[in-house]
Amino acid sequence: MTFAAATGAIVVASAVGSLFLWNLSASLPRGLYRAEPGRAPSRGAVVAFEPAPLAAALIIERGYLPRGALLLKTVVALPGDHVCIGDAFWVNGRLIGWVPTSDSSGRRLDPYRFCGTVSPGFAFVATPAQLSFDSRYFGPLPLHSLTPARPLWTF
Repeated sequence: MTFAAATGAIVVASAVGSLFLWNLSASLPRGLYRAEPGRAPSRGAVVAFEPAPLAAALIIERGYLPRGALLLKTVVALPGDHVCIGDAFWVNGRLIGWVPTSDSSGRRLDPYRFCGTVSPGFAFVATPAQLSFDSRYFGPLPLHSLTPARPLWTF
């Protein structure tokens, strides 16, 4: 077994290829998740992914998570969905959440301002947590970069 930092805690990869994620972040329920590579992400699915380089740099600089950490978020918009991100984050007319312009330490956050249709091959991710660092700040992600993850045990 190998261990590495991820989602606020530990990624455990077994010799048989299963990938387990131990989430200690408050963005989603804490606990153990199992990555399911090869499964297509669907609306409402929890997914694991590496943040894009600019987002990763901010995550490391601000100490949100350690270098190399994966993020766990929920897919909220898929190709063809209508997304608007301004003071609030809307998908198909449904409020996903507000878009704070500062983090919990008062440091400025620049929202990803967007209003339009999600392009083919992309998805937006978020969580219900008010201060979640998600597509509100880094925009859409390539679908191929998202690995569905199923909660096994949460608390």
